[in-house]
Amino acid sequence: MFGLVQAQICFMNQNQKNIWRHVNCGTCKTLGMQYGNLSRFILNTDVVFLAEILSALTGDINQIPSEFSTTSLKNCFSYKMDIQKIPLFIQFTSAINMLLWQMKLVDQIEDSRSILPRILKLIFNKKFNRCEKYLDHINYPLDQFWKWLQLQKQREISLSNNRQDLSNDEIIRQLAEPTATLTSLSFEHGAQIINQPEIKTQLSRIGYLFGELIYLLDAFEDYENDFKKETFNAVKVAFQLTESVLNESIKKLLFKKLTRLQKEISENINSLPISPSQKQLFIKRLEKSLSEKLFPTPRTSWIKYFLKNRWQQAKIKAQSAIVARFAKLPARNFIAFPIYIYFLLINLILPRDATAQNIIKAGSDSIDCTKIGGCCCTLLVFGMINRACETCCNQNTTE
Repeated sequence: MFGLVQAQICFMNQNQKNIWRHVNCGTCKTLGMQYGNLSRFILNTDVVFLAEILSALTGDINQIPSEFSTTSLKNCFSYKMDIQKIPLFIQFTSAINMLLWQMKLVDQIEDSRSILPRILKLIFNKKFNRCEKYLDHINYPLDQFWKWLQLQKQREISLSNNRQDLSNDEIIRQLAEPTATLTSLSFEHGAQIINQPEIKTQLSRIGYLFGELIYLLDAFEDYENDFKKETFNAVKVAFQLTESVLNESIKKLLFKKLTRLQKEISENINSLPISPSQKQLFIKRLEKSLSEKLFPTPRTSWIKYFLKNRWQQAKIKAQSAIVARFAKLPARNFIAFPIYIYFLLINLILPRDATAQNIIKAGSDSIDCTKIGGCCCTLLVFGMINRACETCCNQNTTE
């Protein structure tokens, strides 16, 4: 997934987690239903953030089908439902997700000679056409969108060649304006989608500030990479930099400007007609996500701990399942061993689905792999082991 604003589940209570899962899974699955499962891999968390704001403004989480929030992967990539049952704001944000992906590919094609974005654009071309047809149907200003995107390129070229006696801040503001306006259009149209035109100005302002924040943050993060590739970078142009690494004084100025933008967004979120708890949650998540971008911490040790812990839990659950099912069959350990490996892999891949209770229940029911994370049963080796389990269980029943 791409984007700035992450879930930050540590800030959520159980109800807030459920709401986030509804919106996140709803947007992801709608992407799959409307534009193919491949589109789900380019889910943008900032678009999900917009969907969460629109959901909070409607005040009715029940309008999102409960099936969207399932924690099981059994039907994740094969899930289908009537598109009419999906809320309009979820359909809208899914289309915006595709539009932003199209914009990103167009930008990469113009900026580089890489063949990958060209191949991806060909793969997604029909999906992009479907997306634009839908957005045109709901009166989204597509002509303005592409106009501002073209203006972005023109300004980058113009200000790279001629600063026009503008200050650093003025150059950054002019370079960020097209991107900020693009996000403003999407946020503003969201008010129309949920039939709340009275908050159109507020959402438009949040979208504008958010787009400005994203543009400047991307320029900051990509500075060294852009310098090496000799591609355009707003920070490099604004400050007329000639070094491959940002110095501390420039970093402090950028941190200050990014923090100011984040605070302005928070102030505007506070003015929205939503509950105080939702306001604080949105503000905390934005602040925490930006902090993680500006001050990244090494995660190697955390990953090692996570993998080690999952491995230990997987072994415990697999052993408990084997003991529960084969305790009376000491002579058939040669059958129990591949089943143990099966359970071990399931617990490593799908620990949420493969609880000890599900595995034991599956064992007593001739090990139906659809009860232990259905997508894994597509693997031939798992199917072979499953048939071996059924044979073993049938023999045990006969005895």
